[in-house]
Amino acid sequence: MLMTDDKARIEYEALLRLARDTERMTFLAWLIPGVTASALLAWGIGTRHPGFMVAVVLTCAIGLLATSRWRERAGSIAGYVETYYESEGENSSYYNRRARLEATLGSGGREWHVVTFFNGVAVAASVFAWMSSSNADHGELWAGVVTGCTLALASYSVSETTRALQSDPSAAWRRADGGLREVKRGSLGRSTSPQ
Repeated sequence: MLMTDDKARIEYEALLRLARDTERMTFLAWLIPGVTASALLAWGIGTRHPGFMVAVVLTCAIGLLATSRWRERAGSIAGYVETYYESEGENSSYYNRRARLEATLGSGGREWHVVTFFNGVAVAASVFAWMSSSNADHGELWAGVVTGCTLALASYSVSETTRALQSDPSAAWRRADGGLREVKRGSLGRSTSPQ
């Protein structure tokens, strides 16, 4: 039977492996759609049809959503490890020290690079959609759709990245640890608090 310290060490090592795998997936989540969107942009420029640029913007949106999801998961794992396994007195305090370093130096540049890349590809798609709109049937309609999608993508990506950079991943774990209690439901779905 394993001791509590052995179980904690095994869980800590498993969480660190999971964090490393999640960081790798975060990288792939923007790299693969980024290459795909760039290839679609080049192909769309060659076809000179503005409707083809919708696929470019949608691929950029998929890349941003996937990257955001994996980044959030990596932050959740880091917050869990920081909250439950690391403290200033112990040797294993990588996430605590990294958070202090990022607060001191200011980080988030990598996240903004990804957002800038996808928004740049989407803006290029919008520009080429308008440039080729006179050569295609319903060209202005397609160019307008591409521009609308690009504006929606830019708005969402900037707001989501700003929100993610301002959030503290360990705060959710500290809040969840602070006194959970069961709430019983009445027969009509109304909650009743325990006495």
